[in-house]
Amino acid sequence: MMAGVAQLVEHQIVALVVAGSSPVARPQKKDIQFDLDILFFILQHPISANYLKNIMYKILVSFVLLFVFAFSGATAQESKLDSLVKAGISLHNQGNYRAAIDTYKNALKDFPGESILHYELAVSYSTFGIYEKALEHVNRVNDPSGKYEEEAILLKSSILQALYKYDLAIKLLKEALPKYGANPLFHFNLANAYYSKGEDNLSILSLIETLKINPTHANSHFLMARVFSKHFKKTESIMAYYYFLLVEPDSPKSKISLKLIDNLIGLGVTKKNNDTVKAEIYVSPDTSSAFSDADLLLSLTATNFKVSHYEADTDEEILFAKMVAFFSILEQVKKENPDTKNFMINFYAKFFIDMHKAHHTETFCRYIRQSVSSNALEWLKKHPKEVKEFEDWLNSYYNK
Repeated sequence: MMAGVAQLVEHQIVALVVAGSSPVARPQKKDIQFDLDILFFILQHPISANYLKNIMYKILVSFVLLFVFAFSGATAQESKLDSLVKAGISLHNQGNYRAAIDTYKNALKDFPGESILHYELAVSYSTFGIYEKALEHVNRVNDPSGKYEEEAILLKSSILQALYKYDLAIKLLKEALPKYGANPLFHFNLANAYYSKGEDNLSILSLIETLKINPTHANSHFLMARVFSKHFKKTESIMAYYYFLLVEPDSPKSKISLKLIDNLIGLGVTKKNNDTVKAEIYVSPDTSSAFSDADLLLSLTATNFKVSHYEADTDEEILFAKMVAFFSILEQVKKENPDTKNFMINFYAKFFIDMHKAHHTETFCRYIRQSVSSNALEWLKKHPKEVKEFEDWLNSYYNK
């Protein structure tokens, strides 16, 4: 009799557990009455503790099995999605954008509405230059968890700029800044949108915000140099190009930067023959700039170099001499503006002045020319001590 009641109780409890696992299972009124009858009987006829342990063990096993089956099914789906995404990314990285796009589109048949697939489609379409399609898919990234929101906003802002929709890109990024302002890429994308629209002052302000967060963001230095160069602000432009070369010394843009620096220093200065130098000095119309006098001195220095340096001097020797003169000019600017809040003085000029005082100018000169000069590379290989000291100084400078 006792065993029969125990089996009845076990069956009832297990049945309730299984029913409770289904969102549509609901107990009927008669079931509730039956449960009360069983409970009343148990109170009047105690069951052994061991038997109850056995019942609870079976219930626990049921729970575990239900969880394992559900989890394994979800894991299998996630694993399949992850594999498809990785396959698409691999194709994209190989430059096979069309195959990557087809992979993601086929995956959407099994995983309709999946945000990561729409995001990756937008990336591939954008890289492939099909911006309207890219915009269509980035707009379909709808992830309540916010997992892809940050990347999707950045991508969308870039796509909008590629479509010349600068105002929309600026609006999107400005609305995102309260939430994602700690990410320097939001400020950089905003700076790029302002620059493309011709609002250079706002572009500079956004670049300053980028560099406050990440001082070694190479593209920000490159864009900063381009903005100042556009307005004939030679000193500010050269400082930004130099800093870009410090961060990115060996790339196609590095070679371009070195050429542009040389053009800026020698802007308007031409040597007709061994005895005659023609100088047409270009200065920025913004005479209120702290660097207006520096621009004039830079032009005069360039004239002097055209007269005094010989063809036998190596490019590194000439650049080193120009750097020494340039950093001396920067030091004079800083002395004339001791309490300034000017970012270009406090960030760029200060860095190069301190670097020069720490006797790393020669190493810096070779380091930034490694993309164009075998002599510079050879010097760096033969002077590991100087290179290590320069690296240590940089680390201490950024960490202080």
